[in-house]
Amino acid sequence: MLDVHLPTSDGREIIMARHTHPEKDLQLILDQLKLTLPEQAPPRITGPKNDGPRKQAECSL
Repeated sequence: MLDVHLPTSDGREIIMARHTHPEKDLQLILDQLKLTLPEQAPPRITGPKNDGPRKQAECSL
């Protein structure tokens, strides 16, 4: 299993736990044992890190 951490532009972080697919040999063993791997978990999104006050973005049209 692998956790992928993706930072966002607003200070949050998306965390996705990823499972690799088994190789063919391992899949044969899993099938013979009637075992299945769990589904991929949905991504988690964390709140912004508290690094002090947030600066408001400026926008001019």
